[in-house]
Amino acid sequence: LKQDKEQAEQQIKDLKQDKEQAEQQIKDLKQDKEQLEQQLKDIMQLKEQSEQKLHLMKQKHKENTDQEILHIKQQHAFELYGREQQFHQISIELLDLRQQKEQAELKLKLLDLKQFNR
Repeated sequence: LKQDKEQAEQQIKDLKQDKEQAEQQIKDLKQDKEQLEQQLKDIMQLKEQSEQKLHLMKQKHKENTDQEILHIKQQHAFELYGREQQFHQISIELLDLRQQKEQAELKLKLLDLKQFNR
């Protein structure tokens, strides 16, 4: 009976140890769970930040593209205006040359008439 009692006490002692180990494992698993939840939360924050950065980059790219298009349009308009000014200047010069040619022809006719009258 004494031996049975010692065995029973040993079993109780072993069961207490098993219980303590199980409780420690539960505590460790809870800590692991909390850490994993924190990691997941951090990952979700990083994902959100990355999505915001991507959105900003896309928006900035669109703005830059719009600005480049506007700049190109302004350049073309300026070049077109310059060419129109050149065209008008050339037209004026051409008119002036025609008038000079007509005056020269009239002077020649006048000289011919003067010589003819002599």
